[in-house]
Amino acid sequence: MLSHSTVRPRFTRLAEAMAAGVYVEARDPAGHTIGQAVFTAWQGRPLPQVGDTMICPVLSPEYGPRKLAGEVSERRFEIQTDADGNPEVWVSMVVMVDESRESEFTPRVRGAKC
Repeated sequence: MLSHSTVRPRFTRLAEAMAAGVYVEARDPAGHTIGQAVFTAWQGRPLPQVGDTMICPVLSPEYGPRKLAGEVSERRFEIQTDADGNPEVWVSMVVMVDESRESEFTPRVRGAKC
């Protein structure tokens, strides 16, 4: 589901290796949010870096579930606690959607699951 703009060695930092989940916010060039997604149980999987291309399903308020492609422009790590008080690392990413590639990913039928 993820593609990277360049081939380079992947060094996983501790925060990345421990990521409990990822929140993705897709934005258009004007900075408006055009879709969001939450991915849980992310532990042990590499995270896209700033500048990488990411393709992921999001829930769009206007079009419903759909896939969008864009470049990761921001990546933040936040420590939260679960219901038992154990620490979890959550990652928040902003993906700037590449409008020229958006037509490659057709909108799904409204109400379909991501």
